[in-house]
Amino acid sequence: MLVVAAVAFAFYAPSLQFGFFNDDPTGHFRWMESRSVWSLLTDAGGHGYYRPVSFIFWQVLHALLGRHDPFALHLLNVLAHAANAALVVWLAHRLTGRLAYATLAGALFALYPFSYEAVPYVGSFVHPLVTLFILLTLAFYVRWSEDRARWTFVAAHIALALAVFTQENAVITPLLLVALTSSLGPELKLGAENESRLKPTLHTHLARFTGLAPFSPTILSSGVLGFFAAPVIFAAVWLLVRKTAEARTLSLEAMRANVLPFVQALVYPVAPLANHNPLALAILAALSLAMLFALARYARVTRLFAFGLIVWALASLPSILILNNAYVLGSPRLYYLPSVGAALTCAIPILAAERLLKPEIGYWRLGIGGLILAVCLLPSAGYMRCELAYQGMAGEVGRMMAGATRSVPPGQEVTFVNLPYFFSSRGKGTECRSPFVFAPTGAVVIPPYADTRDFVFYNGGPDVPTSAVTVRDAERQPGWQTFGDAASVEQLRQRLSASHVFVFDLIRWQLFDLSAAWQPGASMNRASATLGGVQISTRSVQSQISNDKGVTILTWQSVTTVPDRKVFVHVYDSSGKVVAQDDGVPAQGFAPTSWWRPGDVITDTHSIPLANLPPGTYRVTAGMYDAITGARIEARGADGARLPDDEIVIAEMTR
Repeated sequence: MLVVAAVAFAFYAPSLQFGFFNDDPTGHFRWMESRSVWSLLTDAGGHGYYRPVSFIFWQVLHALLGRHDPFALHLLNVLAHAANAALVVWLAHRLTGRLAYATLAGALFALYPFSYEAVPYVGSFVHPLVTLFILLTLAFYVRWSEDRARWTFVAAHIALALAVFTQENAVITPLLLVALTSSLGPELKLGAENESRLKPTLHTHLARFTGLAPFSPTILSSGVLGFFAAPVIFAAVWLLVRKTAEARTLSLEAMRANVLPFVQALVYPVAPLANHNPLALAILAALSLAMLFALARYARVTRLFAFGLIVWALASLPSILILNNAYVLGSPRLYYLPSVGAALTCAIPILAAERLLKPEIGYWRLGIGGLILAVCLLPSAGYMRCELAYQGMAGEVGRMMAGATRSVPPGQEVTFVNLPYFFSSRGKGTECRSPFVFAPTGAVVIPPYADTRDFVFYNGGPDVPTSAVTVRDAERQPGWQTFGDAASVEQLRQRLSASHVFVFDLIRWQLFDLSAAWQPGASMNRASATLGGVQISTRSVQSQISNDKGVTILTWQSVTTVPDRKVFVHVYDSSGKVVAQDDGVPAQGFAPTSWWRPGDVITDTHSIPLANLPPGTYRVTAGMYDAITGARIEARGADGARLPDDEIVIAEMTR
């Protein structure tokens, strides 16, 4: 149990450094603002669901720490996942008495390929938490069935009460207890030792073949019926508590569409073989389940096979029946609780191998278990790591926003331009490649209903007014799905005058300070030269020559409206040869000249690589050229005389 828990913790430990993203700030933390624990229990207004326990965990932690701490909240998720992995080991061992099977089942759960969203995303805390309480209910019930200690019976009921008030899907728990009682019952224990004692009736023959226990008085005398009380009480409270109503219509078409994604979640080891073909996936699933059933019969653990399927089916059923297909396809966190059943089922081959080989030495178990684990996980290992990285990138955007806002004068409004709503790469070649038929790629950064102010504040920034817009024209597109209403270039210029503006730069992975680079209607020092309607005042910042780079800052001021141009900065050696240069649209591409208006001042910084230059004296020049034709723009000095080669000599520098 400790080893498997450590593996689960280690795999998701990187998420402890993640920031808040998606629903965390606006959907959860802002909604909880100034709410008492009692109000969380009695009022869910503003939310479409009633799940008070996870909110109470967060509220208590907030009271202890004085803030919503991303490390502490991510730690809750990871610890819950590690505890769940340990409990799966315990439950699997109690069902079979086989340590190799129990360890393998726990490892399959710990590294389940679709848990990458439920564990590292704080907003999905409800899924590991409800699974923890359900598994604790099963564990305490098993202990009570063995020793009849009153405390274990009470603990099972407490765990179940916490489960149903954590997430409504926990109402299936009494049915899981019925299935568990059947698996542990005296009539049909796991293994073959008791099968011969059954009377050879049609009913018992069917039970032997399917692994499903006949209904017996044992169920009635096992205390299971009392566990239906908590779900009934929860249902009554759920109906009374105020919450935001969400219109849901039962659709047979949606139900049919939802089944196959959950089937894929059960037979995920073979799903990559379907090559993204749903029909092939359905065929592979049928063949795989038939094979697993045959192995279970050979190993005489058909009850275990049936129990795993029941756990998967009951855990999947609420989502299949109620949710629309688009939500199911985009929410792999829904597979977290069903993954308990998937792990118990997919680990069965090691029990068949154990019966087949009957070795004297147990070292082979490690090899076979490792082989099964590799077959199950290797096809999806890269996908899991990539998706986990996307979750981290989504959280990093919020931290970038908070860090940028801290540099703004206190109280000034902040505008973010082209923030990502959702992204699935950081450039060409960085996309996740899903091996599954139904599996999303990428991460939601800021959902459409979110408030950027919350993303700044809850990620450690100041609580100041913020907004977000998307700015694009016919020739310049962000290249990713953006957050914020569309704004024209003129509206952007107005925001530059009224607020501090940052532009999201996916390629350089930064928030570019546009306000520091573009001041509409500002004034500048005396012009050094003019280039076709643009004045320039230049200065070379030689003191910043470091790390084999030279930094040149150009200050432009528009006199008239000009078309698209690019700026060049050249470095010449003593022989007049260009040995280094930097070309591009001003202000790292975020202040195109066609967007300038008379009076605008642009601070344009160019970093020039100097690593390959030998020591010596070099001349630095700058100029402009037409972005379409490449023709240089005529340059004239302060005295009106045309400059040689239409370029301005900025400075000489010594390396």
